[in-house]
Amino acid sequence: MNAVSAGGDADALVALLVKKRPEGALLHAHGTRTHGDVVARLRTAGIRVESRTVYEQVPMQLTESARECLNEDGPVILPLFSPRSARLVGDETLTASAPLAVVALSRSVAEAWTGPVPWQIAIAEHPDAPNMLEGIAAVWATCPP
Repeated sequence: MNAVSAGGDADALVALLVKKRPEGALLHAHGTRTHGDVVARLRTAGIRVESRTVYEQVPMQLTESARECLNEDGPVILPLFSPRSARLVGDETLTASAPLAVVALSRSVAEAWTGPVPWQIAIAEHPDAPNMLEGIAAVWATCPP
């Protein structure tokens, strides 16, 4: 069996699986927090799917070095990969004085941002690492010298 990308988000994954109607049961391996109700939506569509939690994203406070960076004059680029990360980092940057730019994996990540109004928000063209790197590079190119 070959791996197939559904486009990177829960809606695309559910749509692909409902269209393809795979034989047998599926396994949805996920973290302690999920987004998109994938399992419930697949079950509602009549697809057999089991759910297993395989990791936990443990929130961590910013390091002292990161806090210092957020209070300097130069811009700070924040790559954010999940809505939860956007909220956690946003909450940690409320008092930042540096100009912030957010590079988000998806629109839902950008919409979850809770921090100060950034000077720029970029959303990856596709929700994957290469497109995140392109977004970071594009924002970097617009940073003042």
